[in-house]
Amino acid sequence: GYGGFDLYVSEKKDTTWDTPINLGKAINSAKDEIYPYLIANRLYFSSNRDSTQKFDIYFSEQENLQWQPATVLPEPINSTANDISFTCDSSFEKGFFSSDRKKTDDIYRFYSNLPVFEQCDTMIEKNLCYHFLDETSQYLDTLPVVYEWDFGDSTKTNGWEVDHCFNDYGNYHVRLIMIDTISNEIQEVANYEMLLEKTIQPYITHPDTIFTGQKVVFDGQESYFPNGTIKQYVWMFSDGYKATGQTCERIFKKPGTYTVKLGYVAIDNNNVEIKKCALKTFEVIKNE
Repeated sequence: GYGGFDLYVSEKKDTTWDTPINLGKAINSAKDEIYPYLIANRLYFSSNRDSTQKFDIYFSEQENLQWQPATVLPEPINSTANDISFTCDSSFEKGFFSSDRKKTDDIYRFYSNLPVFEQCDTMIEKNLCYHFLDETSQYLDTLPVVYEWDFGDSTKTNGWEVDHCFNDYGNYHVRLIMIDTISNEIQEVANYEMLLEKTIQPYITHPDTIFTGQKVVFDGQESYFPNGTIKQYVWMFSDGYKATGQTCERIFKKPGTYTVKLGYVAIDNNNVEIKKCALKTFEVIKNE
């Protein structure tokens, strides 16, 4: 084993059980791990591994048949006392646990009063840069002509095929003209309106580089809902942490790949409640 009480797994085949296998250092520590509870691919248990020597409730998820490093549940599930024997339903939103936080061993019930988001789509990143090429006309490279793009934002660029980044969303009148360098005659090649609109979605911003042990601010102020008002923001992280508010501060102890979901509850102009959710994956790097 790894220390005191360790957690093991055994599978039942027909009427007999396999030899128990230690769950490894992702779950077990030099202290005690007790009261396991498995639901779906998530394992809950209690451990006294931190410096207080009190039992807290942890969880780990299995990915590709490997248990991920255990994460402690936040308050108010855990307290400064002993918290053990966690159980929950398949939504992970309600359940029971035991605690001696009031000096006696009692059973507590918990439930989440946060809104539930049935679907979370991958967030569409802000993109104001485009590649321009008019495929409806023929490129004349044998004639003394210059092609000029006018993007309707006080910017012009020479070339048949160009790249351009707009400064903001909006409606732009884009033109491509051909200039005869001998006669200075101008011929219009293309002319169209280009509407750049924000995606109606929660929008998540955070620093490009995130290190362990450093405070990180996740911001949802660029979330967009044009025909009403956003009333509530809900943050949901893959390590089990949840928070409300337009911004959320985190300090990550462990490196790895994380997923953050941001949901908002909005009221449209017809007083109808609208829920939207977006997710984004990010990396946390070990701070050497």
